[in-house]
Amino acid sequence: MVLMSKLIPEWIPRQAQERKFIMEDLKHIPPKYKHLIMIAASAAVGCHLCTETFIKLADRAGVTKEEIAEAILATRFALASTTFATAIEGMDYLVKK
Repeated sequence: MVLMSKLIPEWIPRQAQERKFIMEDLKHIPPKYKHLIMIAASAAVGCHLCTETFIKLADRAGVTKEEIAEAILATRFALASTTFATAIEGMDYLVKK
């Protein structure tokens, strides 16, 4: 964000507005779950900096370390499942060969 603020400074208020919109204005999902979703999404796409940032924000918001760890384990399980789904055609080829 620091680098982006130097390139396009007018983006920073927009980012803050979007965060407020997601975390405060939308009311259907409790903030704790939104924090856990952000941790899971950033871990799933492999963004180390984002994952660390979202973990720290969640911790400061009162999400427990156990809840955070469970979200990471759930993400791991989901990604492991997609590994099999991604390889179905290849495995089918090998089985039929």
